[in-house]
Amino acid sequence: MSATRDNRLARLIAQASTLLRLATSSTGSVFLILTLAGGIFTWAWMRWGHEVISDARFALSVDKIEVPAQPTWIQSNVKEEVVRDAKLASLSLLDHATALKVDRAFALHRWVRRVERVDKQSSRRLIVQLLYRQPTIMVKADPDGFWPVDTEGYLLPPNEFSELQTREYLHVRGVTPQPAGGVGTPYGDERVAAAARIASALTDVWKDLDLFAIEPQSATAEAIFTTAVIYELVTRQGTRIVWGNPPDKERQSESTAADKVQRLVDYAERHGSLDGASVIDLTDFRALRITPRLVGNRPDSGDQDHQETPQAAQRGNLRQR
Repeated sequence: MSATRDNRLARLIAQASTLLRLATSSTGSVFLILTLAGGIFTWAWMRWGHEVISDARFALSVDKIEVPAQPTWIQSNVKEEVVRDAKLASLSLLDHATALKVDRAFALHRWVRRVERVDKQSSRRLIVQLLYRQPTIMVKADPDGFWPVDTEGYLLPPNEFSELQTREYLHVRGVTPQPAGGVGTPYGDERVAAAARIASALTDVWKDLDLFAIEPQSATAEAIFTTAVIYELVTRQGTRIVWGNPPDKERQSESTAADKVQRLVDYAERHGSLDGASVIDLTDFRALRITPRLVGNRPDSGDQDHQETPQAAQRGNLRQR
């Protein structure tokens, strides 16, 4: 025991001697001061740090979180719901783990597609960079109603869309009428995800073209390259457009999604609308294949609550002149 005490005493004397030597030089003085300051800060933080973190001035709240402005299609308050449901108000802006917890909380919200980053601007504010989900199709439910689905095939809250609002999106028919999971999860039918990608490609033109629905169909026997499902578009007047495969899944001889959209636009500009034909086939990259409409034959689009869009009404008036 005596030898152990002697060894400890010798080490303390050596450390004290080192500090004294350092203190005799300017560099050593600075080092000593910084060492002492660091020790004092560490001791003080261990003693009072919890009280500082718990100070109400640094508590996280809705007004201390900045997010991108919500798009018009979202009815609920995303930020308020995240703070409430994840109990973020119990966190402190001084806690280094807070930013990560906020990131994870927003990523779980049904309307958030992806959280890009969370930055702490100061001890008083967090900036959350995120992308919201965007509805792109309405899947026909059984027996009535619709399931809103976003561009990636995720189910959105149906209670946040009125019947009138469902008409602002392309409808999808002939798929599983019930989603596999809850809101904020994939719909669970690959045909729905594919239809969402097609609708995204048509975002800027589908209303002007008077399109109404997307329908998956079994591949025809005449198809050169057989796939499990091909997709058709239907106008409000019943014209069918054979779209083919979804974007990025086209067969080698098939037009790209961008080419298909441009061909539809060009056809409508030349003929006044898409409804001069019975069927328009977009799948061949070389040219459109048109099946003429018989006189007086106007197939049913399936739109039971038919309402002409303003664009369709205007084109009809022009043709009558």
